Parts: sequence; C-alpha cells; structure tokens
Amino acid sequence: MESELDRLFGLPPDEFVPARNELARRLRREGDREGADRVAGLRKPTVAAWAANQAVRGDRRTADRLLAASDRAVAAQQALVAGTGEADALRAAVEEQAKAVDELRAAAAEALRAAGKPAPEATLDRVARTLRAAPLDGGARAALERGRLAEEVEHAGLGPEAAFAPAAPRGPARPAAPKRERREREEARRGERELRARVGELREAAREADRAAAAARRQAEAAEKAAAAARERLDAAVAELETLRSRS
Repeated sequence: MESELDRLFGLPPDEFVPARNELARRLRREGDREGADRVAGLRKPTVAAWAANQAVRGDRRTADRLLAASDRAVAAQQALVAGTGEADALRAAVEEQAKAVDELRAAAAEALRAAGKPAPEATLDRVARTLRAAPLDGGARAALERGRLAEEVEHAGLGPEAAFAPAAPRGPARPAAPKRERREREEARRGERELRARVGELREAAREADRAAAAARRQAEAAEKAAAAARERLDAAVAELETLRSRS
C-alpha cells in the first residue's frame, strides 16, 4: 500500500485523480475496504504542494539538510528564550535552512516546467513557505518526508515563524498588544499574502489563455488562407473544364 501511495503522489498533477480512483476500486475489489476508503479520501495535491513533493523526492540530501537545520533552529530558539543559548547558533541554523529552501524551491520550479506547468513566483513563494513551515508540524513533516503533501503549510502564529528569523536586538520594552488584536493582524496579513499569491496565479493563467488565443487566431488565419487558395484552385479547374467542354 505504501509503495502505491508513493507512486500516486509522484504522478503528474493531471494523472492523480484517475490513478487514485482506479487504485481505490482495485483495493475494494480485492476486499481491502479500509485501504480503499483511505485512498478514495486522498485529496489531489495543490500545485505548490505537488511541486514541493517532487523537489523533496528528487533531492533527498537537501531535504534532509532542511529538516536537520529546522530542528537546530527550533532548539537554538528555545535555548535563547531559556537564556542558555547563543545567537550565533540560531543564525547558523537559519542560514543553512534558508539555503536548503532556496535549493528545493529551484528544484520545484524545474519539476513544474518538466510537467508542462507554469512556475510563477507566487507559486514558488508558496512552495518556499511550505518548506519552511512543514518541518515544524508533525503531520505535515511526515508527509513532506514521504513527498505526500496535499496542500501548502503555513506557520501557525508568530512563535514557529520566530524560529526562522535572526533574534532581533533588544530595545525598550513596549506594552504587549492584546492577544485578539495580534491574532487579527496576523490573520489579515495571512489573508493578504494568500490573495497576492492567488492574484499572481490568475495573472499567469490569463497570460497563458492570451497566448493560447493568439495561437488559435494564427491557426484560424492560416486555415482561411489555405481555404481561399483551395477555392481559387477549384475555380481555375472548373473554368478549365468548361473550356475543354466547349471545344469538344
């Protein structure tokens, strides 16, 4: 079953749903109702999740570096909070994690292009956010390690995200904002980021549609010219035939 699932999440995006349904039907025919229900409930990966999966599958060494650096960053952040850590340890872990994310982001772009899919910056930014966040979430981390993510992963709140940012210099203490106000600001920022990403994807889709329409117009014009030429040849042949008939 696990090997079947690995194969399923490695398929091109357009092949996922038919292959998932066929696998579920086969398992049901074989009497594995539990397995069939599990497979049937699998969601088709989003474009960004699919790209992240392929990047991890294609470069396991960099994926392992990412996970290890993420663990070190969290441990270093916790040590700093406890007053027993060093800022240099956090900074080094963050830099290594950032390098791994950049390399996997580039691999995700190549996977998308190889599958004939656009790779807009908005999608690749979502891949990078997922690669940073997934190692901090137990379920998402396990899915990332197997290349089986079904959707993007976001940091939940400010705590985990802080593990991936260099410690800010301490300044004068400021009154803490109410929790509800901080949560509303974070939700607004998250909504804005998601909207920007969606706009980027729609803009890329519109450009693709424009290119397809232009190609269709060129084909139609070529077809019209070919038809006109064919009609001219037909008219000439008919005229020649009439001439021959008049002479006979």
